[in-house]
Amino acid sequence: MTLKLSSFLLLLAIFSDEVLGKDIIVYVKKEDPFVDGLIHVASGVSFTVIDPGFGELSDIKCTKSAQGTGVAKCRFRSANCNRNSSDENTYEIQLQSSFSGFMLNPNVFSIMVKGCSVVPPDEFTFVYKPKNKDIYIKSRDSLAQVARLAGGGTESISSFWSSQSSIDSIKAVASSYDSTTARRNLIDSNNLAVFYAGVANSYESESEEYKKYQSLAKSYEKYSVLTANLELAKTFGENPFKNQESIKVTPNLSDYIDNITKLKKSKDQLISDCLNCSTDKLEKGIELISESTALNSVSVSALKELANAKEKITE
Repeated sequence: MTLKLSSFLLLLAIFSDEVLGKDIIVYVKKEDPFVDGLIHVASGVSFTVIDPGFGELSDIKCTKSAQGTGVAKCRFRSANCNRNSSDENTYEIQLQSSFSGFMLNPNVFSIMVKGCSVVPPDEFTFVYKPKNKDIYIKSRDSLAQVARLAGGGTESISSFWSSQSSIDSIKAVASSYDSTTARRNLIDSNNLAVFYAGVANSYESESEEYKKYQSLAKSYEKYSVLTANLELAKTFGENPFKNQESIKVTPNLSDYIDNITKLKKSKDQLISDCLNCSTDKLEKGIELISESTALNSVSVSALKELANAKEKITE
């Protein structure tokens, strides 16, 4: 009885191996927009079977590309294949055409199956390219100019957050810009913060790569926050609230959140106190900026609305 059971399990294992086949390995990567030849892993990319030939869409299952490696695995899995057959079938698989500011074209590859076995090649590599490489480079160059003006012999703002004196240096440069330039710099720093956060999140959180790119993302986020808080102070004054609380002009996101929370709570008072303001624009700006604690395109629009609201109304 034991021998028969063992033989049955052996046959089952052989049959299952034929039916399930082997993993098809897909390496998914993305090209750095700043450094030629630098390639990052790309995690979270999904796959879809778009043409199963004469098979079934469910015959091929693919994982998303993994964090830390960018490796995805596809496997042929069919209960209807005949391992003794010489028939061939081709499945077409599609990767996401774009994700997180990157694009891939062409984004389709084919897997051929003969009987119950995958026919080589069974390894593929795809490299996504930045969608808006020119915009990223423009943003980097714009913030490099800010860093140069702030001194310290560097073109990277990442070195300005370690001490109060260095923060004061970059704050002095940021405060010298008019509102239009400030908002443009805020957009540039946001672009880079989002880009580097995306790169960091493709790596394992304990890896050196994650720490490096997350640090860069936070540096650009700090400049965005500092600029936004400066613009709020320019618009409303340093102590706009009845209890004499001030607008906190720091690179700390928590202070920005505190500022916009106070603006929302004091909206009616701020509108009534602003004698030469467009009340509609002021109300709209406060409502817009209170919608999200994140700095994004909505925040930039809100800052513009608030700045415009403070301009003297002429007949």
